[in-house]
Amino acid sequence: MATGTASQHTRFLALIILMLAACAHPTSILPPSRDAAPAATAGTGSQIETITLDAANVTGGVSNAWGGHQTRIVHTRDGVYSAYITTTFDPETCEWRLARRKGDGSWPVIATGPCHPEPVNLLASPDGTLHVVTWLKGGLIVHSGCPNGETIVMNASTIAIPEGQWSYGAAGADSSGSLCIVASEGGWDAHGRLLIVHRAPGVAEWTARTVETPFRHCYAYVHPRGDGGLVVSATRDTTWRSLGQEPSPDDKLGYAFNAFAVWHTPDISMQPLAVLCRDEARPAPGYIYPALNPQMDSFVDSAGRLHLLYFKECADTGGLMEYRHRIIGTDGSIVHDGLLPSAAGRFNRFFEDSRGRFWLLSSNGLLFPMTESGTRSGEPVKLDLGTHHAVYSGMSIACLRTGGASPAGMLDIAFPGDTPGSWLYLEARLPPP
Repeated sequence: MATGTASQHTRFLALIILMLAACAHPTSILPPSRDAAPAATAGTGSQIETITLDAANVTGGVSNAWGGHQTRIVHTRDGVYSAYITTTFDPETCEWRLARRKGDGSWPVIATGPCHPEPVNLLASPDGTLHVVTWLKGGLIVHSGCPNGETIVMNASTIAIPEGQWSYGAAGADSSGSLCIVASEGGWDAHGRLLIVHRAPGVAEWTARTVETPFRHCYAYVHPRGDGGLVVSATRDTTWRSLGQEPSPDDKLGYAFNAFAVWHTPDISMQPLAVLCRDEARPAPGYIYPALNPQMDSFVDSAGRLHLLYFKECADTGGLMEYRHRIIGTDGSIVHDGLLPSAAGRFNRFFEDSRGRFWLLSSNGLLFPMTESGTRSGEPVKLDLGTHHAVYSGMSIACLRTGGASPAGMLDIAFPGDTPGSWLYLEARLPPP
């Protein structure tokens, strides 16, 4: 189990190496379909705005770019807000900041506080209350407050968690005001656990339950449902030695990201979570270090289907790293599994707008309209990123699982730029139907 600073930094670098090892995006595309995606011919949006140039970057520790599973930006009735951290790897100097977008494109900080050097999560409730989910040694802390103009008073709730854990913190909200937080526990043995903390709408107390897992699972995506249900997806995070296999002589770190699981419950308050589905890419002759990692994105649509964007490299792919989209039905069955568009970048987001249209947002600034089934893409819109480039782990969006989704016809985007310390914002306008 990585509990020390050096081990945590090593794990982060291992994941970066895994992503950069994807040396070739498959050029094949899915054949034409009668389920044709609409053409999107007008891609407009605001100029890039700088939220801060003081965000944590990869030098010396974990950055705001790390993970990708966290919720970072919300759009509420009071405006657009984003949360980020400013730290290297010193817990004594790490802090989170909450910034509010003003009409002139500036982003003043309206709240701040100490935290563990791990990216925070930002959620919103229907009444506009904001929740910054942070971690300190031995505790999960939720800072909550409702903005009053350009000010906010945050009240903290502390929930005890085991000390010495790198939580891989994740969080989600739904339109009813239900909040859910997930922390990962476990080491390199065959046992892990997800700690799930939930608060129902209108209830002050948090309730906690655990899910026992074979090996540790991390990079969780958390999807509370408006009907009281919950869906959680996560990637198995262990080492090849823990799986009974020696790592490659060229691989000094030896981490294995070749399996994932999805859990669900129809009522998080009353019923435990059960496995909805699992999958694993197993070693095969000539392909003994496979990858199957849905860290890229996870989204539950209005029909209850789960969309996973994932990396796959194994015998089935001929050893090439593929970037794929899988749709899982409410019964755990695979409804669709196909390649992402070859023009898409390494890191992508899948979302459904308020009109029920599906979109794929790529880290290279391409916005693809999807068919009604969500399985095929149309001609992409190119968003204006100026001279900026989104780095690992791509863009964060104000989507349904944040509790503060962008209004109709818009998409609020926050992302780590290639300028050191930059945390950037773009308002994209979705092409009309």
